[in-house]
Amino acid sequence: QWNNPALNGESLRNLGPGEYALTVTDVLGTTQSARITVSEPEPLTVAIVDKEPAFSESTTDGKATAAASGGDGAYQYSWDNGATGAQASGFGIGQHSVTVSDGKGCSAAASFEIAERIMKELASGALRSGQTIQMQKLQFEADSTNIQASAIPILEEIFVFLKDNPSIVVEIAGHTNNLPPPEYCDQLSTARARAVAEYLVQKGIDPSRVFYKGYGKRDPLFSNGTEDGRRRNQRVEIKILRL
Repeated sequence: QWNNPALNGESLRNLGPGEYALTVTDVLGTTQSARITVSEPEPLTVAIVDKEPAFSESTTDGKATAAASGGDGAYQYSWDNGATGAQASGFGIGQHSVTVSDGKGCSAAASFEIAERIMKELASGALRSGQTIQMQKLQFEADSTNIQASAIPILEEIFVFLKDNPSIVVEIAGHTNNLPPPEYCDQLSTARARAVAEYLVQKGIDPSRVFYKGYGKRDPLFSNGTEDGRRRNQRVEIKILRL
């Protein structure tokens, strides 16, 4: 006898979540009971865990990776460009989406945006040893070594570049404006370069491929006679040491 009067028989199917108990009585009146709990699976969800920008508005070389969880497994991915699988490529700049379904027919969707590549020089295929690449959008506030949120997309592009080109070795070079004393400028520029290098290493790049050095105020690109010039001289560059 089941704890739910609506249930009967030795084998039950299509049970909902809950606790079920069965009591069996033999001809001598001896009873034996057993319980089982049927759990409900976690809701099916999907999230974009990685993406890479497209080179320009005329290209479709953006990439994305999705990860599903919950449901009953056996996930099937369907991207808005026709791709299948957890990893997809062939995206242009703009909004996109992915839908995942499980073996029970449940589905979940996630949208994402493919941006335009910032560091186009890294994808040009025309790099040479000794080349220095400016990162004008990777700047620091005065006296600060903190990486700003606006710099993360740049650092992510550098990380992907190094991940996809495992033979390349780079130097991260830090620079300051001319206001502080020379010794302080050297310390500050070194700390900024180290912050960028550590970001890349923490993401998984071999530390033997990422060197860093502070050049202080010895190599300004802009006039230190204006506030804007001084701000822009507080920069970090990437130099190709070996291809």
